[in-house]
Amino acid sequence: MSDETPRDPEETPPNPVEASGTPPEEAIPPPPEEPPAPEPIQTPGTTEVGQTEPPVETAEAIPPAGEPPRSDRLSLRLKALIPILIGFISVSGAVATWQVSRLGSAASDADDQAISESITAAKDDARAELQLRSEQSAYARYRGDVAAADSLRELATKARDELGNEQAATAYEDEAQVLDAIADKLSELSFNVGYVQGEEGQETYDEETRRRDLVAVEQGSRNALAVNPRQTAAVADKLRNRSQRLVGWIVVFTFAILFLALAQMSASRRVLLAGAGLGIYVIAVIGAILGEVLKWG
Repeated sequence: MSDETPRDPEETPPNPVEASGTPPEEAIPPPPEEPPAPEPIQTPGTTEVGQTEPPVETAEAIPPAGEPPRSDRLSLRLKALIPILIGFISVSGAVATWQVSRLGSAASDADDQAISESITAAKDDARAELQLRSEQSAYARYRGDVAAADSLRELATKARDELGNEQAATAYEDEAQVLDAIADKLSELSFNVGYVQGEEGQETYDEETRRRDLVAVEQGSRNALAVNPRQTAAVADKLRNRSQRLVGWIVVFTFAILFLALAQMSASRRVLLAGAGLGIYVIAVIGAILGEVLKWG
């Protein structure tokens, strides 16, 4: 058996300092324990070290890895397509310029033809006027020959009846017959007796009616040869108007190219500027084609 006496449970345990014999003021207390650091509260917008993170996007808004957004893809496609559109519009402008040159040349030819036809018409009118004057002169000579023949017959009658000079009377009558023959030839060859109007002894040649008929004859011959200076001049004006209108559409083509060039340089407004340029080009093409098909002007 052990010789140790059992300890009372309520007995106070001995002080280790006292047991060791060290004075109380020289005893070193244990250091206080530091409270545990609080754990940082993580939020959706911060990292563990407090740095800000971008907001987490949903699965629908996140584009596939390595693929740009849809707006950027459209802008890139337009950037590759715009040079092709500019080249196509330039070719269209070249075709329109060729058409302008062709219409201008045709208008110039029509002007030359109208001038030539005007000269021809003026010559025809002058020819009709000369013919009229020739007929008037022939009619005046006819009237003089007829009057002279009548006077000679009067002299022949007077020489025969009053003077009894048959030889003189016969000479007068022969000369009157010659004048009558000349007058008849003049009426047959030099003028148209159908234009002689008025009572006997007061006949006149209808100048206005004869001039109108002569001009109509000359105009009929010009129509048979398709010579109409007014119509040809109208054709020239129409061709020139078409050419000038097409030049206006070419100017619109340049505005379309300008908008496309601005779209090529501006990434933020590329879609808007390219759409405006393409719309202007379509309107210009439709206007130019309709003008040429319908031949406005």
